[in-house]
Amino acid sequence: MRARTAACLLTGLLAATALLAAGQAAAASVEVHLHNAAFSPAAITVQPNDTVTWFNDDSFDHDVTFDAGFSSGGAASLKAGQNWSHQFTTAGTFGYKCTVHTGMVGTVTVGAAAPAPPKTPGFELPAALAAVAAVALLARRRSSA
Repeated sequence: MRARTAACLLTGLLAATALLAAGQAAAASVEVHLHNAAFSPAAITVQPNDTVTWFNDDSFDHDVTFDAGFSSGGAASLKAGQNWSHQFTTAGTFGYKCTVHTGMVGTVTVGAAAPAPPKTPGFELPAALAAVAAVALLARRRSSA
């Protein structure tokens, strides 16, 4: 019966770990390509802490300059074949352009952080561990009786 008790405890610990991992979303990476003097896609939506990378696929230079004041560098700083990345940490809509090529514009919309998953009574880690321990103790007592 000790093996059964150990199996119950292990199952409970794995379940509790899975519940904790499910509540943590990983940051994503999104690509925007500069091709034929256009951003593709021109409008994207990301979440806070996501990283966007712009790839210059053209044979000529560009830049990525945001109205909010940050950029890939000066005019024409993104040379052919190069890329530049920026991590967005604040929600909002951020317009940007290539200062070398008029009409080459885009937007990044950063959504609000995803809400934490709702807590289900009894499935918080301490409660889950206590429940597993209680089941294991009851199983042990039954096997001893």
